[in-house]
Amino acid sequence: MTMTRRSHYFKGFTLIELIVSVGLFSVVALIAATAYLHLVDIDRRTRTQSDLVNNMTFVMNSMVSNIRTGSGYHCVTSSETSCTTFGFTDSSGCATTYTYSNSGISEAQSGSDSQGNACTNTGELTDPALVITGMNFITTGVNNSPGDYVQPQVIIYLSGSMTAGSGVTSTFNVQTTAVQRGIDLPSS
Repeated sequence: MTMTRRSHYFKGFTLIELIVSVGLFSVVALIAATAYLHLVDIDRRTRTQSDLVNNMTFVMNSMVSNIRTGSGYHCVTSSETSCTTFGFTDSSGCATTYTYSNSGISEAQSGSDSQGNACTNTGELTDPALVITGMNFITTGVNNSPGDYVQPQVIIYLSGSMTAGSGVTSTFNVQTTAVQRGIDLPSS
């Protein structure tokens, strides 16, 4: 019987090759997970900021819509043409007031509407995360005196900041104009 030597070549990876490949995979997975978590955080902040912008847009559009269809524009505070509290009679006959207070905008209604129902719509309009730092109403054409042919209008200036996510703060300045829809002819 003759003995022959066979050389055995095992196919596979060595332990060092496996350790190196698992280490490289772990580093790549860690980098990818970190990037993914960072993108999730950015998305959350962006959505929060978008919600706040939508709230501010809703408040401004609601105020402008009510003011346009209303009448009897007047400044409740300050001078006759510039104020931080603005009043008018809305389209249903309720006395409505918009006020800048406590870093927000509030609406208050009083009296009764044209059908005799009590006007009780009162409350904050802005989200607490939306901090209003300044609001000003400027009125023109509200005198309704002889020779006044200017249609009543209100310019609303609004400034503030919004905080989204983990302390990211954005400031804003917004201006819009509301012109009374009903024709305002001067009294003779």
